[in-house]
Amino acid sequence: MSLILFALILNLSSSSPTFNTYPDYKVYTGESSGTAVKVSTDNRYVMVGFNSGNARIYYTSGSLYSYCNGHNSSIIAIEEIPYNGWITLDSSGKAIRWSTYGSQQYVWTFNSSVTDLSVAGYNGYYWVAFNLGNSVV
Repeated sequence: MSLILFALILNLSSSSPTFNTYPDYKVYTGESSGTAVKVSTDNRYVMVGFNSGNARIYYTSGSLYSYCNGHNSSIIAIEEIPYNGWITLDSSGKAIRWSTYGSQQYVWTFNSSVTDLSVAGYNGYYWVAFNLGNSVV
């Protein structure tokens, strides 16, 4: 699998953003089945999740930053806690909170009906919401 990174170019004369028509970087991930991707708030890193359950953090310049091992099922969602790490969710309902360096900080285990997660921050605090289908926690 190759991850292709495009820079967002804001055109100040109109209200809609435009994208480059050529990639800024092409990252060879070494795995052929990427399932989720998230770029960090500071645009320095990108986390990629794979069907195998592996996750990796890359510099946006293309080189590998860290391996994140801990999932056994396909990664279905990734969110960043700005400047404080990442959270990955797999298809079995396991969520892992990672440090900015890629080490495990906390593990949540839900049933497999978890379909998505979201992170929101305000005033230095961050909230994580998990979509359980008929409820959100």
